[in-house]
Amino acid sequence: GIIEKIQIIAKAVNAEARGKCMIETVKKDLDGLATLRPQIKTPQRVMFVLSLINGRAMVAGSHTAADGVIKMTGAINAVSDYDGYKPISDEAVIAAKPDVILAMAHGGPSHVEAAALFALPAFRASPAAKNNRFIAIDGLSLLFFGPRTARAARELSIAIHPELAGASAKAPAHDDACQG
Repeated sequence: GIIEKIQIIAKAVNAEARGKCMIETVKKDLDGLATLRPQIKTPQRVMFVLSLINGRAMVAGSHTAADGVIKMTGAINAVSDYDGYKPISDEAVIAAKPDVILAMAHGGPSHVEAAALFALPAFRASPAAKNNRFIAIDGLSLLFFGPRTARAARELSIAIHPELAGASAKAPAHDDACQG
């Protein structure tokens, strides 16, 4: 729905030309993301941790913005047994076996840091902790499915999947001419 959002907003603010430029940029980014997915040999199991309060993680299940982003990157949501954002038990964390932990990069009381999360027994046993695979993302770019989402998802896919390490050099050129 990213393209449709841009069209609606561009029309509403009488900026169709700029909207068309943004749509072309987003399409290039989506095409770049689509070329990465076939190169993924081992889709990583990703757990999105929204917050960590009193030693309990609130994670993203199915049918969430985070789940959509994880799927865009070619990864697997490690917590797909339920819908929405919910607290997760230690047993469920262990069973999920996340290869990568995603969290939003922000301050505040719900801010998640790798050291605090990986210090918890359930997370300490995870493949993500053993390999120190923690990625802090810009929630605005990724979770609101706006003009920057496709590019951010492409960059995130490269960060999540080790076999894509050289892909950033092959990424399509990004035209910022219509962003100003």
